[in-house]
Amino acid sequence: MNVFEYRDYKQLVNDLIEIRQKISGRGERKKISEFIGCQVSHTTSVLSGESHFSLEQADGLARYLGFDYSEKDFFFTLIQLNRAGTESLKEFFEKKLWELQRKFSQVTKGKPLQGELPAAEKEIFFSSWINSAVLALINIKKFQTREALAKKLNLSLERIDKVLSFLIQNKLCKKDNLRYYAGDTLIHLPHDSELIQRHHLNWRLKSLHDLEEINSDDFRYSGVITISEKDYPKIREALSKAIAKAIEIAGPSASETTAIICLDYFKLR
Repeated sequence: MNVFEYRDYKQLVNDLIEIRQKISGRGERKKISEFIGCQVSHTTSVLSGESHFSLEQADGLARYLGFDYSEKDFFFTLIQLNRAGTESLKEFFEKKLWELQRKFSQVTKGKPLQGELPAAEKEIFFSSWINSAVLALINIKKFQTREALAKKLNLSLERIDKVLSFLIQNKLCKKDNLRYYAGDTLIHLPHDSELIQRHHLNWRLKSLHDLEEINSDDFRYSGVITISEKDYPKIREALSKAIAKAIEIAGPSASETTAIICLDYFKLR
């Protein structure tokens, strides 16, 4: 389903309601009404008749449906076109709608662009462990909706929407109907990158936080050892091989859960 192909916002919303009800059951119009602050009868009147949502209600609806910035821009323009009362106003929004459709057509219809995430966007991506977590979780079918991600990570829908919007804008993630999938942009940090430290810190902070709820399935080890200088690199090599083996196992493994590996081996200074 391509949001940017629609010319009638009511048809767009009704189609999305139908898709959502197939996933989570009936009652979407009631949920929408409660979220945007109106009676169910008004929502039904708009989606089935001649009435229209106000722009304030449209903003709430766009947030409820999880639209990113580009989709909101298009959606609001579509509503204003449908609400336009004069021919000149209709022509204005028709032109704007056409420009938006042309702008987004390459992303939504064309072959996805491949490349590496630019430096400035890497700074944002590695500013929090949440971005990496969301990007990993959308490889698992049951976590491919914004609601499932919010529940899994114990975060608000608003926070998840911001993350998903950033990932989509940078082609790290793709949206199809109500589901999110991994995109085509690559993230690579060279070993001497200044962001490596931030990346390590993000996940160690998350690890420390999760220590409050110890799970018997987890494996954690902390210890201090005394060894000879010649054996120090031998242990490093053994740990490196263990990591390589873990990655080898993970490669073809089915995407059913997400695990974190944090490993430190260093001399006491």
